[in-house]
Amino acid sequence: MNSNLETFFGVLFQLLRYLRDQLGWLGWLILGLFLLVCMLIAVIVLRWILRGGFRPGASHRFFAEQQEIEYWLKNR
Repeated sequence: MNSNLETFFGVLFQLLRYLRDQLGWLGWLILGLFLLVCMLIAVIVLRWILRGGFRPGASHRFFAEQQEIEYWLKNR
């Protein structure tokens, strides 16, 4: 099975291997930063999913909580 997704990831991994080989320590640094950014995005998305995601009313509750926090910070 050779789907478009497998082809995409194959090319992506080839590019990352090329960067690592050509750039040496700078390539490792770039790959490390890329990994860190991906992990941060994953944590943010997971937190968003656990807080309701696309569930009806989730965005209203989120903005209500933000307004409560803003009110608390102003009156502190």
